[in-house]
Amino acid sequence: MVSTGEHDLFTPPSLCRQVSSACLDARVVLVYGADHAMHLELPDLAGDLLTRFATGHSLDGLSYCHPVEYPAAPSPSLAMSAADGPR
Repeated sequence: MVSTGEHDLFTPPSLCRQVSSACLDARVVLVYGADHAMHLELPDLAGDLLTRFATGHSLDGLSYCHPVEYPAAPSPSLAMSAADGPR
């Protein structure tokens, strides 16, 4: 899971999407009304989000988040080939 506040200028949603695209089974979660320090601004919501993720509960439909994004990650074999570098 990659999460950030919807108004985060330090790690903006576009960067979070880019990072998550390299992860298998990634989720991108944008929290309404939050900036970079989401965990300090909204500690109860951040705790709920982390608890749900860590315990395997659904992140879909949470009232404090935009709809969860599930970016398509590269296949493991493609990722391995890219990590090997040019031949």
